[in-house]
Amino acid sequence: MYRKYGLLVVTLVILACGVSEAAPGGLGQLQEAEKNTPPEPKKPKTKPRTSRAFVKTWEQLQADFQKIRQKEIQYSGSLSSVPSNVSMFLPTPGSSTKPNDELKTLMRYRAVVGLPFEDLELDRAFTLHAAAAAYLLNTHGSLSHNPPCPEEDFSPDLYRFAIQGTSHSNIFWGDSGMTGCVRSFMKDSDPTNIVHMGHRRWCLNPSMKKTGFGEFGKFAAMWAFDTSRPLPDYDFIPFPARGLTPVNLLDATWAWSVTLNPKKYKLTSDVDKVTIHVTPTRFDTQKKTFTILPGELTVKDIHVSQMGFGVPLCVIFRPEGYECKPDTAYCVEIIGFSNTAGEPTLIQYWVVFCQPMN
Repeated sequence: MYRKYGLLVVTLVILACGVSEAAPGGLGQLQEAEKNTPPEPKKPKTKPRTSRAFVKTWEQLQADFQKIRQKEIQYSGSLSSVPSNVSMFLPTPGSSTKPNDELKTLMRYRAVVGLPFEDLELDRAFTLHAAAAAYLLNTHGSLSHNPPCPEEDFSPDLYRFAIQGTSHSNIFWGDSGMTGCVRSFMKDSDPTNIVHMGHRRWCLNPSMKKTGFGEFGKFAAMWAFDTSRPLPDYDFIPFPARGLTPVNLLDATWAWSVTLNPKKYKLTSDVDKVTIHVTPTRFDTQKKTFTILPGELTVKDIHVSQMGFGVPLCVIFRPEGYECKPDTAYCVEIIGFSNTAGEPTLIQYWVVFCQPMN
């Protein structure tokens, strides 16, 4: 029985996740989950525990974000697979800086959760598929992953190329075209999308290495179905992240999610028996300690999705009344999963909201 009574002070060894030798460029030490058992009920004693609580330190996040700001985005891949009677209708990859901006936004989210980000690429063919998808959606007039072929303005070749884009992409509608699309995909908290949170999971897919962005009018698309990166070793991928999350990357209307490595975890029982506790904590930046406070939050909209949106195992939930402001911290505990040996496993981590970072 995993519960907390009274105040608990947890001493931490703040260790950032480095690169694993077995998975170059991968998640490194993110593979080690917080599986320590909390104190037994009715024993409100202070119990020190070591913990790999932070994916990255503040200094490491600053360094990562500086790399992203300074990165010169280059396109990769060829257009040999694109029919000439299709490419003539589409913009030349690199003719707009908007894809660069959205790719850098995607890199920031991946950096915060500890995923590979520095070598993300804009692929030329994926970019044209996304542009064709946006063109098709604009003609169709609404969002759809499988819109019918318009009666006019679309050759069979162009339609086939465009439908590849709509069916393999996150799609978006906004007044500014693609601007802000990655943030919208990461939010994914409306009643329709919260059940599976597929857009966020594609953005945080560990095996993604290439993507492409396209827009036409108010419609945009981001190619999502890339798995060209060798799968890095990881344990679980929460957002908000395990450790520091800059407050400008989300707001208090966003649902939370934890993608679990299906090679390491499995659902122990029925989905409706999964239990999630989110408890306010006080984080002492000098002593590197958390003090768990009274007043556990109510958790609603609990879903366990095993659909194949990137990684086919994800827990989704919405803590009611959480505050997304600097120096606010929470302890998250998820019960209802077991490890590969079939042993019930407590998934535990801390979320610490920090100052904005761009």
